[in-house]
Amino acid sequence: MSSVNKPIVVRTAQILSTTTSALILGSTTWASVAVMPSLIAAPVSTYDKLSVFKGLILRANSILPPIFLTAISSLGYLAYTATVAPSRRNYLIGAGALVTALALQIPVLPRNRAMLQVVERGEGKEDDGRKGNWMIGELLRLNWGRVVLSAVAFGIGVFELQNEYPYVLSHGT
Repeated sequence: MSSVNKPIVVRTAQILSTTTSALILGSTTWASVAVMPSLIAAPVSTYDKLSVFKGLILRANSILPPIFLTAISSLGYLAYTATVAPSRRNYLIGAGALVTALALQIPVLPRNRAMLQVVERGEGKEDDGRKGNWMIGELLRLNWGRVVLSAVAFGIGVFELQNEYPYVLSHGT
């Protein structure tokens, strides 16, 4: 790759990884700060809570994996092509944080399936919502882990946008 094109490719990868990390951070934060606590606080049945939450689960399952993979692959590319060791380390930390956040799907998926089954079976239509609160609360705790991990990746992306790009331009690599 020529020295003229590399800064453009690096800058594009930096912007892509930072933007996708921001999307993950924003969506997980919104779910943790607004959506899940609002459903827990709502004075409705488990069925009603989980019926609303079902849409969030289905949307997140279709949208978030490609965003995660884009962010992780962009950070991996940046780590591979980094011209200085501190940047390489930062990009690897960011990618590792997002891989860990994605790995949180392992305990999340069975919980999501259990919530969807409650809705599909029509359970909890007449209860006080405590079971729904407990189920959503479990996911909320796991989701805060995603918030922290995606904040790490986003922070690294912003930091590196300000720092590595001038180094790459000034050294012509």
